[in-house]
Amino acid sequence: MAYQLTGDVKYARRLYEEMSNVSSFKDWNPYHFLDPAEMMEAVAFAYDWLYDYMEPSFRETVKTALVEKLAA
Repeated sequence: MAYQLTGDVKYARRLYEEMSNVSSFKDWNPYHFLDPAEMMEAVAFAYDWLYDYMEPSFRETVKTALVEKLAA
C-alpha cells in the first residue's frame, strides 16, 4: 500500500521481492486452511497493486504460484 500512496519505487521493489519469495515456496501450508487463504489474499493484493510495475513473465510466475499453491 505504501507504493500506491507514495509512488516511491523502493516499496514496489520490496514487494516484488516478497512476491518472488512466496511464489517459490514449496507450498503455503495447505494443512491449515487459513494459511493458504491469507497468503493468497496478500499475493492477490500485491499482484493488483504492482501490475503495471511487473514484467509479464513475473506476472505469469505469480499467477502460476497462486493456482498451484491453492490446489495443493
